[in-house]
Amino acid sequence: MATLLVQFGSRRGVAVTGRIEPLPVAQATPYRVDVNAADWPEWMQLPGIGETRARDIVRYRAEHGPFRTLDDLIAVPGIGPKTLAKFRDELTLAAPPSVAAADASGRTSQSN
Repeated sequence: MATLLVQFGSRRGVAVTGRIEPLPVAQATPYRVDVNAADWPEWMQLPGIGETRARDIVRYRAEHGPFRTLDDLIAVPGIGPKTLAKFRDELTLAAPPSVAAADASGRTSQSN
């Protein structure tokens, strides 16, 4: 049991007695970067990724198309297995638009 002395306006010395309970701690939602949608500022939220490397990732994706796997990031100059391991758990891979559209229609992009 704790007693807390509070002041309301000009009234002093009002005693409030009761149990002080800690507020519940909110569960943190992990930050995820979608490798096929993130722009460079989002990439910079990851450990070991500065502005230059973030811009390199976005440029690589623009020139070579969407990443098909997380391991495809290793092809980006400056991203090796050790760097990727630092933030792999913070990445998500949405299906590239052409693959998602083909899956939704039941067709594939291959010609018969």
